[in-house]
Parts: sequence; C-alpha cells; structure tokens
Amino acid sequence: MSRQFEAFPARTHLSGRRLSPRQVGGLLIVALSLLCSGCQVFTRFRNDSLNAPAILGKSASLDQLIAAVRAQSERVNQLKTDVRVTAPGTPTLRGDLQIERPSRLRLQAGVLGISDLGFDLGSNDDSFWVWKKAALPGDPPTLYFASHRGFEQSLLREHLQLQPLWLVDALGLIEFHPEDQHTGPFPRPDGRVEIRSFSQSPSRPAVRVAVIDPVKAVVNQQSFYDQSGKRLAYLNSIQHQYYAEHQVSLPQRIEIHIADGDGQTSKLTVDAGKFLINSLFGDPQLLWQMPNPPDVRRVDLSRPSPTPNVPEQAGAEQQRMARDWSAPRYQ
Repeated sequence: MSRQFEAFPARTHLSGRRLSPRQVGGLLIVALSLLCSGCQVFTRFRNDSLNAPAILGKSASLDQLIAAVRAQSERVNQLKTDVRVTAPGTPTLRGDLQIERPSRLRLQAGVLGISDLGFDLGSNDDSFWVWKKAALPGDPPTLYFASHRGFEQSLLREHLQLQPLWLVDALGLIEFHPEDQHTGPFPRPDGRVEIRSFSQSPSRPAVRVAVIDPVKAVVNQQSFYDQSGKRLAYLNSIQHQYYAEHQVSLPQRIEIHIADGDGQTSKLTVDAGKFLINSLFGDPQLLWQMPNPPDVRRVDLSRPSPTPNVPEQAGAEQQRMARDWSAPRYQ
C-alpha cells in the first residue's frame, strides 16, 4: 500500500504547557527544543530566494537536482555568523555559530550575549557536546557529551532521534549519500519538488524528504522519518540570501522542529546575520575541542543499548521503503 504523508501541514496549531526546570535544562536541541515542549508550529514557505539565479529548468531530473544541490554545498567549507536563538516561553539568546563541514560546529549563546548565562554546543570529528552553563533550581550546570558512534548505539538514541548536525543540514548544505536510495523529483502545487532518500545507516534517519526549489536548487525544508513512517523532525530554511561571490544561497532563519515521546513537537529558531564564508580564524584545536570545565557535572550519553537493532539484508529495506513511499504526496 502506498504511504500518504505531509512534509508540512497546511494549518497552524498552538498548544502549550508550563515548562519545568528540568525541561529548561538539558541537551541543546534536546535542551532548547524541549524548552517549548508541547508546542506545535507549522510554517508555510514564501518565495524568499528571488535574488538567486536560475540554475536548472522546472523539469530538471533527479540526477540534475542532486548534482546542483551538491555543487552549492561543496562551495561552502566553513561558515561563521552571529545568531539569535529563540524558543517559545524562554529568553532570547545571542551568540555566534561557526561551522566546518562535514562534522564540526560550535554554537555558543547566552542571555544578552553573555555565554555564562547560556550554553555551548559543539561537534568535532569524534564527539558532540552540550554544556548548559546556567544553573536552575534542582538543575545545576551540566556538560552532556557523547561520541558520535557511541550515541548511535545508546539507550537515549532509541527515545530521542536527534542529530546535532541538523544545524548544518538546516542551512541547506545537505549530502545525498551514494549508498542511500534517492527517488523523485515529486512535484508539489507550490512549484517545489520533493526528493526522498532512504537510508540503512545507523547515523541517519531511515527516510528524509527534501523540499527543493527546482529552478534555483535551494533547499527549503527537510523532514525525517523512521522506518514506520513516523516523523521525527523537520527543518525549515527560510529568508534566503544569495552570496554571489560563492554562488550559494543561505537561509537567514532556520527552524528545527523535533517530535518528543508523547507526540508533541518542540521548536527551536535560529536567526542568522551575514555569513562569513570559508574564512574562519583562530586555533582550530581550541575551536573544535570539547570543553572540560572544572566542578561541572558531566553526563555521558554513550551508554550502549542492550539490544542493538540488526539491519535487514543490505538494500532490501531501502527498496521496501521506497516502494511504500512511491506515490506522489498530492493526488
């Protein structure tokens, strides 16, 4: 039977509930996304990349679209920008975001730009971390950390399908891995198209639906699903700015929506300033090194799962999912 699904709903529903101190503390996208636990916000896109040039025709093939998106992503190796981080019901945090593809990022932000009143989120080639610096009643400053490989097999991963590098994906700098199966493009009434990718890698969700402007090869949204078709998260990339020198469009606003265990959706919004592209300064050993603050509680998220999942025969599950998701979203 063909699966019917929506990459994003047409209507907006808001429902909030009071935040507990423990919700306010925690992991970034765990921590900051849970800051609005119980909140569902769905946003339709506007045509916000008018200054980007046309790259392809509206009837571009799957291979042409993948090649065009990949070419733009490969032009960006490093990024730096000032950011404003918001979640409903919490103070606005200000700071800076630095990225070096494919797996290095550092986001440090705090109230009034004071980092000691905020958090330090980072990822390097081996590990990621979230240092929650502000103390709350019953919730002291804490450094959460894990190796990438360890988190893939952890108990927490089974309940929280987050990916720290979704911050990079939300900038539209996405990968189409050759070992995954890609289908489409599926046309949409708004003129955009969907490319659906199916993966057996434990480091990636089973299904990703990328919403792309087929003429300008700009990524507007990504939705992530597990093997049962349950949506885990979606990323909105809006208000794009075209950087002619580097021939790439980057969003000035990204929205990260993550589903929690009770079916609610949490939202984190990052507003970016002007991007500095391929020009990071400073000692990379310090920039991408996990902090080691004294007298701060440390929580290792890499506890192994007692019953790791065993993938089906190579390629078989990808093909099954692709058949199940083969129908166009709109009839």
